[in-house]
This record gives sequence, C-alpha cells and structure tokens, in this order.
Amino acid sequence: MLGPRLAVLLVLLSGCAAVTPTPVPAPEPAPAASAAPVAAPQALSFAPRREWRRIPLTRGARMAEAFIASPTMTNPDGTRRVWMVINLLEPIRLPETGGYARSAAYLADFRCDPHAWNPIQGVWYTQRDAVGEALREQERGPGGIRDVGEGTFVDLFVNAACGTTPARPRR
Repeated sequence: MLGPRLAVLLVLLSGCAAVTPTPVPAPEPAPAASAAPVAAPQALSFAPRREWRRIPLTRGARMAEAFIASPTMTNPDGTRRVWMVINLLEPIRLPETGGYARSAAYLADFRCDPHAWNPIQGVWYTQRDAVGEALREQERGPGGIRDVGEGTFVDLFVNAACGTTPARPRR
C-alpha cells in the first residue's frame, strides 16, 4: 500500500503518460546569471552520478533517497529549473507498461518566493538512480506553478532547489 506522500508524488508525476525515446543529452546550460530564454526540458540533462547532491529526507518521506541530479538553471522569470531523482523504498507497478519502477526523475521549475513549483517532465526507471527508462510522461507546459505548503512532501524539493533549509517546527 502506498503512503499518502508517495501517492501525491505518483499523482503529480502521472497523467497522460506516453512512452517516447530518450532525448540525446544537451550541452551544459549557460551560467545561472545569463538572461537566456527558458530552456526546453531536453536542454537540461542529468549531471554525472558522482555530482548529484543528496537531499536530506524527513522521517516518513517514503523514499529511500532523493537527489538534485542536474545543474540548477535560473530562468529569466526567476524560477529555478532542475532534475530531481528519487529512489523508491519498494518497486511501484506501472499500469501503462505492466512493469515496475524502482526510481523516478522529474524536471520541475521551482519558485523560491513564493514557495511554489511546476512539474514539467516525469520519467520512471526500472532500476535505482534513474537507470533503465521504463516510462516517459508527456511534457507539461510552464504555466502550472502551484504553491507548496511548509512541511509537505514537495517542500523538501523546493527547499533543495532554492538552497534553503526548512523552518524549524513550531511547538
């Protein structure tokens, strides 16, 4: 049975799924300070595994590990675009393919103030660390930015993309 936080991830990464070929990795993006136009999802690729940055997880996160898996690119509108990789605690069945996923990656735009995000692309993998692509979801447009509440599942990823630490819980 899936926990509520993992179910939220599945809902966010699911949708009109379509299996498509893996794009050829693009060259490294321009430095964050540049005023380049917003990049297409294919323009930002995973960094080598040794360069991934671990995201500290809270208790009950229902994930084995999470990483920032690409350089963080700042778009002209101030959003930060980055690939995140999640290693799951146990395999998840993919009804679209009949197979199972052990990890997922998603490309998202994160807005630091206000605390918000927009998932752009989701990819499911048969092995840990985003190896063995199983299902690539249809890309979403840049217009779906949504607020993220403090202490929620996605809050970990907004904090990681924005380089902030979560506020201490109030007593």
